[in-house]
Amino acid sequence: MRPATFEYFSPETLEEALELVGDDSRPLAGGQSLIALMNLRFATPEVLVDLQGIPDLTRISDDGEFIRIGAMASQADTETNSIVLNSVPLVAEGIREIGHWQIRTRGTVGGNLAHSDPASELPAVMVALGAHYHLASKRGERKIPAAEFHQGAYDTALDPDEILTHIAVPKQKPTERSALNESVRAAGAYAIAGTTTILEKDNETCLRAKLVLFATGSKPYEVQGLNNILVGKELNSKSFSEASELVESQAPHFEDFHATAEQRKQIFRALSERVLQETWQKFEAGPS
Repeated sequence: MRPATFEYFSPETLEEALELVGDDSRPLAGGQSLIALMNLRFATPEVLVDLQGIPDLTRISDDGEFIRIGAMASQADTETNSIVLNSVPLVAEGIREIGHWQIRTRGTVGGNLAHSDPASELPAVMVALGAHYHLASKRGERKIPAAEFHQGAYDTALDPDEILTHIAVPKQKPTERSALNESVRAAGAYAIAGTTTILEKDNETCLRAKLVLFATGSKPYEVQGLNNILVGKELNSKSFSEASELVESQAPHFEDFHATAEQRKQIFRALSERVLQETWQKFEAGPS
């Protein structure tokens, strides 16, 4: 298939780009998803605004409290960036599960998040970390929590005249560890089910627990009531098993040609117990 006719612009500044985006246009980031949709004519924008010529959108920086990741930073560069690896290792871990290296050299962090595929790792990682997305338009700037940005399958809080400029990710604490675990049909494929978690501890006691599921519905899902089971306790196999039962009882499930709803419930239960165990074991391995 070939895309419908469109106009192409390659602005050099964010201000120029904001003059071009609107109802009939689409920003072009890495193009790994949008171009495929255009070739199938599932997306037929009249105008493409290529953001690759705007250097300000590729920067990754540490401002002391947050790691700021430019929306046009490639997934490959972000995955190997020392700032990311040292301060928000869960971001790097999530990116490593996206497709293959060749895809990640072209795909961008912002493009992935704005596409908001419910089976993608990065939206769930950003929800787990409590990241904020910074959006810009000619009307001004605004920031929005990751959990509010992802509103449904391929549906976000982005208005047609807005561009995602960067993501502010709170630094992970020295007292925290995190992990991501997923079930896939083959290496590089989209997840059938996925989990990501953050645990914080003092001595052997859990101070905070967060578990986010993906590929379970239309958007990342944070498990509710997890703190009641894990926080204030010395964690062990029994508490992780109780937490996984909670996941099985409340997580949204759906059926498709990969798995039935009942099979997914079992997969999420197993993944949740495994990812919690993996996260806890990282404390024994020392600093991330």
